[in-house]
Amino acid sequence: MKVLSVKVTASTRYKKRLKKAAAVLALSGLFLAVAGTLSVYVKTFPGVTLKRVSFGTAPYESPPRKVSGLLVLPEKPAAVPAPAVVFCHGVLLSKEAYLAQCRELSRQGLVVLAIDMRGHGATGGANDMGLSERRDVWAAADYLSRLPDVDPQRIAAAGHSLGGTAVTTAGIYQSGDRIKAVVAIGCQAGRKQAMLYTFGPAEDFMVKLWPFLTYSRRFDVNDPGDLARRDVISHMDENRPPNFLLIIGNRDSVQPVAEAEAVMSMATGLPRVIPGRTYGSFANGTARRLVVTDDSHLSEAYSLQVWTALARWLFTTFRLPSPGVARPGAALRYLGQLLIMLGFFLFGLAVLYLLRSARKEPGPWSDPAPYRPRGRGAAAGLAIAAAVLFTAVSVASLPFARIAGLRAFVPFFGADVLSSATLGCTILLLPAALILLLLIGAKRWGNIGMNRPSAATGVNLAWSVLLGVTPFVVFLALYAPTAHGLFLTRGTPTSGSAFFILASVLTFGLWAQQEYFHYFFLPAFGRMDSRLKRLSYILAESAVRGFALGIAFIPLVSNPLYLIGSSHGMSVPLVPAVMVAGFVIFLPISALALAARRRDYSVFATSLAISLFTALIFSCFLSVRAF
Repeated sequence: MKVLSVKVTASTRYKKRLKKAAAVLALSGLFLAVAGTLSVYVKTFPGVTLKRVSFGTAPYESPPRKVSGLLVLPEKPAAVPAPAVVFCHGVLLSKEAYLAQCRELSRQGLVVLAIDMRGHGATGGANDMGLSERRDVWAAADYLSRLPDVDPQRIAAAGHSLGGTAVTTAGIYQSGDRIKAVVAIGCQAGRKQAMLYTFGPAEDFMVKLWPFLTYSRRFDVNDPGDLARRDVISHMDENRPPNFLLIIGNRDSVQPVAEAEAVMSMATGLPRVIPGRTYGSFANGTARRLVVTDDSHLSEAYSLQVWTALARWLFTTFRLPSPGVARPGAALRYLGQLLIMLGFFLFGLAVLYLLRSARKEPGPWSDPAPYRPRGRGAAAGLAIAAAVLFTAVSVASLPFARIAGLRAFVPFFGADVLSSATLGCTILLLPAALILLLLIGAKRWGNIGMNRPSAATGVNLAWSVLLGVTPFVVFLALYAPTAHGLFLTRGTPTSGSAFFILASVLTFGLWAQQEYFHYFFLPAFGRMDSRLKRLSYILAESAVRGFALGIAFIPLVSNPLYLIGSSHGMSVPLVPAVMVAGFVIFLPISALALAARRRDYSVFATSLAISLFTALIFSCFLSVRAF
């Protein structure tokens, strides 16, 4: 009776701690979400009116595509009727990502139509690396011209990164003169140059990686015809695009200043151009200027220099008094969105803690390893064998995925390589685990997937699924309507089917890999009865997995020290860089999985939660659909 009383008391204290932690998390989440909402509101709504709009591309392609946009209307237009500008975002992003900047342009008196280019955000279709996107820009300009409060003779187009290339292409190929000026915050001369500056020599790395990229279904990097159609610089002249301003940061890793000068040289017809000098005439649409700022590719998106130069160029084109300094305040809005997301995530954790307090807590394991070899030497030998075999599997994962046809089956850029590598590695890991099981003997196979075999195995698995899903569902339920109301970004995945495919692949992969390490690697560290032991295991597992992740890219490069990055700026060796990044990424994953196992939960819970949030990032916040 005394032992039972002690257990009941300990369980009661544990549940009280869980409820107290849930209250702290809920209040903290509420505070952060409210603070973030105020930050976003201040940098989004005052001084302008926002409307969600959509329009078709019917005049320019068949079947037509529906383009999603945000119309930002000024309270005090610079003229009546008002001048207007179409704004295009960068790759991986959406129209909402530049809303603070567009609001600042509107506060200065312009009507701004920020659009989701094809394959991004709420616009359907597939990204075409700046070529077909020109039709979205033309359709947006036509939409603006039909608005009663917009002057159809004062319409311009501007964009950053991929958007800069898209508006430049639109200005070059437009059949009439609807677009009076083009402002490109970065405009790459062509696709091959862009890949060269980002990834290094295309012939070495990109050709081998290309089958795993969703872009491979749009064009071939090895096809001169496909590259020629995406070669912007060769189609420029002194008249096209009209009144062209090119802005580039001197620390831009995507486009060097020398290339920007070459682009502007082609646009002016001069052998050499001087940054800051205006060439041509605004009256006949031949005005040109190159502006070089002290920015990186990312900081261009919220630089005072960049947006002030953009606004003054448009006002000069429209023959209006020059506006003051543009202060977009995008950083505060980005911080606000991050606070909102973090606050809702903490809310999800609070609900999770309440759920756990409602279930009898079995308490931590004294020995979480599902298999115990006889002797420390045997355990160490098994751990070494498991690490070596896992590394070998990682090296073979991408070649196997290519042979098996597991290439770019998820349409989101970034998730394509991730899903191919994860699935390939997981499939190969199953026979690798079988080999190790045979080596240690069939008598002590343990139980892969659950910590202890029992009649309640199904209940435990269901409980693990509930633990994995709860924080994600709560987060999405709170964030989706808030995002829609505050114009943050899409609150739900852009493609439900692709989201679930990616989440399933990642969950299966994380679960299988974690069970592999817990079964074969964890026993070498003995009982997890101290923080030092737990920390040493987490560091060791993360190091092995990070090392294996880096080694997995060796089949795609000519040597392990192959440099990736800007050919005119900083470059890093691909394999070591991936190793370091993988080590950092796997630290929290390993820690969460070990914590789940020590509390007698399946690691499926943490695998599912991590995969759902990862799939949300790729299919919502950073999504680029390429097929």
